[in-house]
Amino acid sequence: MINKIIGLILAFVGFLILKYFPGVSDYQHKGHTLTGILIGVILILIGIVLMVFG
Repeated sequence: MINKIIGLILAFVGFLILKYFPGVSDYQHKGHTLTGILIGVILILIGIVLMVFG
């Protein structure tokens, strides 16, 4: 049960990173934005795996 809760939290944090991470036009380089998107997607995938198989 605790793995499903942790998975839900990780998926939610990953979604927030994807939604609210500052874009290229704000103040950072393109590589930083791609890194933020990658981290968000990884967190969402880990969260889904934990919710399904945890």
